Amino acid sequence: MGDKAPKKTFTQKIKEKFEEKKPTIVKPEESKKEAEKPKEKEEEPKVQEEDNKQVPEKSEDRVPVKVKRGEYQIHIFLEEGRGFVPAKEGDTIDAVITITAFGTKKYTTPKDDISAGAAIYWGEHFFFNAPKLETNEVETSKILIEIRDHKFLLSDSLIGNYEMDLMYVYSRANHALVHQWIALCNPESEDFQTVRGHLKLGICVQAEDDEDVDLTVAEKEEAKTSEILLPPQIQHKWCQLIVRVIKAEGLPKLDDWNNTIDAYCQADYGGAKINTSVFTADKNKFAAYWYEDLYVPVSIPSVSNRLIIRVLDYDNTSKDDMVGTIAFDWEEIEAGKYSDYFWTCIYGAPKDLDNGPANKMNDYPELASAYRGRILMKMIIEHPKKASLKKERIIDPEINNFVHKTYEVETNYEMRSQIFSGIALPKAYSKYSIIVSWCGKEVESKIVLAVNGKCNWYETLKRKIMKIPFQAERSLPDVFVYLVADNEKICYARVSPYGWNNVNSNGTWIALLPDKAIGKINKDWEGGFIMLRLYITPYDENNDNLSVGRWNVPPRLKKMQKVKLIVNLYQCKNLPAADSDGNSDPYIEIYCCGVTKRSKTKPNTLNPMWYETIPIDFEISSLEDNPPILIYVFDEDEFSADDLIGICIIPLSEASKSHSMPKVPKWIPLSLGKSDSGKILISFNLYTEQDKVPEYSIVPKCIDAVVEINCLGLRDLQPALGWLPVNKAFIKFDMNSLQVPGENLVIRNAQTPPGDSGPNPNISTIIKFTCKMPIEKLYAPSLTCTVYDFLFKGLSQPQLGTFSINLGEIFHKRKRRLKKPSPVDIAPKILRGDSSLDMEIPIDTASDAESAFRPSTITTKTSRPSIEEAKAGAFVIDPVYSKDKKGKVTEVSRPDSKYMQLGYDKVPGDKTMHYRYILESDLEKSEYIDASPFEKFDIKRGQDKGIEDNWLSILHSNKNIDDRNLPRKPVGQFKGLIRVMKKDKNELREARMDLQNSRKKYLKEQVEKTGKIEMGDAFGIFGGAFPTKEDEEKEEENEGEEDIIDTEFENIQRSLLTKTDILVRVYVIDAFNLAQKDLKSNSDPYLRIKLGKHVIDDSDHYQKDEPNPKFFSCFDLKTVLPGPSKLKIQVWDKDLIIKDDKIGTTEIDLEDRYFSSKWQSLKEKPIETRNLYHPSTKIIQGTIRLWVELYSSTEAPPKRELLPRPPAEFEVRLIIWETRGVKSYDTEGTSDLFVRAWINNCDPKETDTHYRCQNGKGQFNWRLKFPLFLPNDHCIANLQIWDRDVISFSDFIGDVSFSFTELAKSAFETEGRVKKMGVDDKGFHIFSRKESDQVWIPCKRRTESGEYENAGDIKVTFEIVPKYNADSCPVGEGRGKPNIDPYLPPPTGRFQWSLNPFSLISQTCGPEFRCKICCAVCCLIICLLIILIGPSVIGSVIGKSING
Repeated sequence: MGDKAPKKTFTQKIKEKFEEKKPTIVKPEESKKEAEKPKEKEEEPKVQEEDNKQVPEKSEDRVPVKVKRGEYQIHIFLEEGRGFVPAKEGDTIDAVITITAFGTKKYTTPKDDISAGAAIYWGEHFFFNAPKLETNEVETSKILIEIRDHKFLLSDSLIGNYEMDLMYVYSRANHALVHQWIALCNPESEDFQTVRGHLKLGICVQAEDDEDVDLTVAEKEEAKTSEILLPPQIQHKWCQLIVRVIKAEGLPKLDDWNNTIDAYCQADYGGAKINTSVFTADKNKFAAYWYEDLYVPVSIPSVSNRLIIRVLDYDNTSKDDMVGTIAFDWEEIEAGKYSDYFWTCIYGAPKDLDNGPANKMNDYPELASAYRGRILMKMIIEHPKKASLKKERIIDPEINNFVHKTYEVETNYEMRSQIFSGIALPKAYSKYSIIVSWCGKEVESKIVLAVNGKCNWYETLKRKIMKIPFQAERSLPDVFVYLVADNEKICYARVSPYGWNNVNSNGTWIALLPDKAIGKINKDWEGGFIMLRLYITPYDENNDNLSVGRWNVPPRLKKMQKVKLIVNLYQCKNLPAADSDGNSDPYIEIYCCGVTKRSKTKPNTLNPMWYETIPIDFEISSLEDNPPILIYVFDEDEFSADDLIGICIIPLSEASKSHSMPKVPKWIPLSLGKSDSGKILISFNLYTEQDKVPEYSIVPKCIDAVVEINCLGLRDLQPALGWLPVNKAFIKFDMNSLQVPGENLVIRNAQTPPGDSGPNPNISTIIKFTCKMPIEKLYAPSLTCTVYDFLFKGLSQPQLGTFSINLGEIFHKRKRRLKKPSPVDIAPKILRGDSSLDMEIPIDTASDAESAFRPSTITTKTSRPSIEEAKAGAFVIDPVYSKDKKGKVTEVSRPDSKYMQLGYDKVPGDKTMHYRYILESDLEKSEYIDASPFEKFDIKRGQDKGIEDNWLSILHSNKNIDDRNLPRKPVGQFKGLIRVMKKDKNELREARMDLQNSRKKYLKEQVEKTGKIEMGDAFGIFGGAFPTKEDEEKEEENEGEEDIIDTEFENIQRSLLTKTDILVRVYVIDAFNLAQKDLKSNSDPYLRIKLGKHVIDDSDHYQKDEPNPKFFSCFDLKTVLPGPSKLKIQVWDKDLIIKDDKIGTTEIDLEDRYFSSKWQSLKEKPIETRNLYHPSTKIIQGTIRLWVELYSSTEAPPKRELLPRPPAEFEVRLIIWETRGVKSYDTEGTSDLFVRAWINNCDPKETDTHYRCQNGKGQFNWRLKFPLFLPNDHCIANLQIWDRDVISFSDFIGDVSFSFTELAKSAFETEGRVKKMGVDDKGFHIFSRKESDQVWIPCKRRTESGEYENAGDIKVTFEIVPKYNADSCPVGEGRGKPNIDPYLPPPTGRFQWSLNPFSLISQTCGPEFRCKICCAVCCLIICLLIILIGPSVIGSVIGKSING
């Protein structure tokens, strides 16, 4: 229902590990079995309107996604809009679009005088960033899109809006909507369900590490609308959601002046909000009675998935106070889950708190720490003809009686609670008590003094009887357990009320969370643990024996028994750096049942190895209590407080009981709040007083291994001192980090000599040594390495950073590899510069039959090339041409959109243009090349945890003063070849045989002792299962493959001895979705290429306000391999006043490619699609498309031509011939018609006016000319019909818009004249009609009801003419000179002055109006005749009657 269990936080994630297994949780409907069944639900009385039980069609299924906390970005690409309906019929609007997300509002450029049928293209990009969002904030974030009529001085008026949940987009494939039409409605209007316009846009929601999506990708042909851009026929309907709010009870007292609450409810869905009336709760049950229906309109399909019900306290003089929030899933509402009355609970923050955490608790019930009441309601869906937004009082006189007899019938529930003890309680206080709260009623324990964070209460709290209304049993409120110190509830636990119906249950440990709204304890891991016992069930007066389960007496404090816990501490890995030199001095602290022990300190390491056993003696009442074991990892500081760098919690039940051998350890994650802090390898053995504690060693079995580290070099080093560059860096290898305790071996440290100068030194040194290697991968050691700089002839050697090499991972790595040719043998092939440039472009001569017409270019469907096809050159396709009988050469076919056209042939067959395959990822992520043959490790410096070192610690250490308190970050990279081999193959087999014999011996002892085998311990204690026959065969096979791997290793090793001068050629095609770096506009991007010390700055060619720039650039750089190999392609934002901003970088390791046999075997390279990253964020900052080639510096081929056909200017000639079927809107039945037209963003132009036009047949013969610059992917023409008024504003009649993008593309590619063609409608039969350049285009008009009606047709000729043709053969505007091509005769049927009044009337009045005039004249004549003849007739009649 609306109230959900809170999400797991740090302590809640691990509490299941030590909780005793509870009885099966009883469902709400099952929990009533032990109580008296409530009365049957009476038939619900009829209310004012019958409920419509029809359920709307289910909305589109969404892809399940995992919502992550962190940084989010919304990218919106606004394409075009259509059908914007002004407030008054016939008006136009100055359209501006506003988009609101993450609390930020952005605007488009205004578009003036837009009519209902016009199509407007924006093509604008908008980016919204939220640096840090919690998951619940992501789930409730919304995107609001509004179209407004822009006013110069007055406030903009709302035309329509569209609100969608962020999750609606994020749950779609690729977290994006592409080329999506949306319908806009005005919620502020009474007729809000009328569609007020449509927008076409793309939306992409990115979280950290999410891939970018190109919102400008070409739309599929089948998805495009028709050529005439009429408003899209979107399936759009409305349903009526009725939220029936009956009452709430148990509300908190928030008003001090009347000791109650003035409560009201608010329903919020998709931006539509409606409130109930305000009701002052009674002072008995603090209940508010509304009995109101809230009508909420819902658009189907819906883009909002949550209905929010808020309960608030109304205040006259201040902001209304939030009581709590309830969220409902729309799909559950659609399914009818809430169609019957139900109770749901309200949760919120503690009373009288107004801060950030308290506000979050009030907004997100899963975070709340207090119960705030319950509410009775129901939700139904109807399908009326017209949905509404309103509230109505339920006027059914039976509803009160129905609710009272049904849902106010109460069942007594009892809650019993016993508090045992608490451990690891916060050290900030010394005395604690416990409060258990349920349904707003609380019971408190006595106050107890804590000793080392442990309290013993052993107290039975007072039983509480609660009255639960009918149906509320299905949503019983959570139980809140509070830790109280100094009369404040500093920590809490929120416990489900279900599953506590076992009267004889044992105590259970629960984890406490700090109440952030109280703010006394802030760190999640400092809440502590409480052992308690609960019993919640319907109250049975006939079975009220508290002695059952010993609820009538305090918990029995059993005789404490002494136990010994042996902590088998092995090692940690990847600990956070707590010192400024990038290391830590870790030690372990173990806490259990109030006793604390610590390990030895391991100085200057992030991968410490202890291999020591730590005994802990403590007392426990019973092993069944299963208390938690808390493991703290600290960094020891000599002159300041030690820093906590990691924590984990393990239940005591994980310990192996009474075993003579150590339990197998496990790698357990360490965390600190919501951040990872490495891992710890640890296990436990537990012994009672009766057990004999054995002595054992936890040092693993090892063999001698040979380690060979071929140090290729260091890359991208950052200096230790900001004002001094890196001089000659070298590496020290700490061999002591590999020494297994107990091995008396003399291992001295090794180091490389100072290498080349600069940040990318080649070291070319081999470090080879022998060490002890555990035969089990679980215990694999890591080698700690430190990089230093060699300054002032060695007088100063500042530390640059540290890194670790997990030698065990390399030793135990078993990858099946096939033998590959040596890179040394293949390298010359690519250096020769072999390419497809020398291939002939075939030109086929067409047959005579085919030459009768101009051949059209066919698009050929292509597929992803296989590896063999890629090696043969399938990544590049050259154009194929055909020649007709006139000698005209045209391209026959071209590949589909999987290939990109690069360059263009000025003359067909001139070998300039080619098509290149687009790879939708980095080349390294594809199957076409291998993973790097080198091992790479990031060199890091700085600290993740801890405080700044004080001056005393600086004086007594070798830490760099300039590195203090710097965050740990990468400062370079180590690259090399590493091989770890067993010194003697037979030694490994013998060690494994010894291990297998030990296992057999243990199993035999276990059978003799217990009569059974615990296989988990048997396998675990010796670090793995018995090797099978298949394992042994696989091992022999792997030994054979090692020879192949060694050969490859040695081949690469030899190739590293030769330095080669390399020309690096980088082809950069384009980029898209570039992050916005300017405050109120898009970025002004340009390229910057870096390789070692070489930098190419292309800032002179920056592109202004362009998020999707087209670069089509080629850059050459020289380098030596092995050597500086990190190729960085950067996109920067040009700023004319301030410093330029870096948008993002993508890096390519050239050594990985140069020494890759697969990469060298590729004849042509594909276009890579690579993400751009910035160190300040994990959100992708854009995407760039490029490819890289490597050549010998003396044998590089000519550069490929990339530039497309240059832009060209054209002239659009639009001839308005005539209109037909245009309705007259003047009283006299005529219209003063004129046509207004424009293309793209050109200024509108008008024809002359056909005054007194009758029957809608306007004659114009008028030519309009517009400039057109191509290429342009969005070409739209707009036509409007108007009725000119001299005194008032002209009246809008109708309009139409059509796309001529394909026509423009044809004109641009052929550099010739093209016309829009149609069918001549003068033919007698449909088969006799001919193609004509005079086309009838229908116009539409939007009525007040929102429907479209015909507004007449316009006959036009639409032609695109190249500029040089237009200049050589100019034509005049209108019917001006030169009036040629074609000649435009004066229009017929226009008004002509005449002295003949009948002619004037015929021309100035329409047929209907002329008929009315004739009727009026006839009536006037009849009246005159009556006036003139009437008296004589009347007198004659009277005379005759008198004389008669």
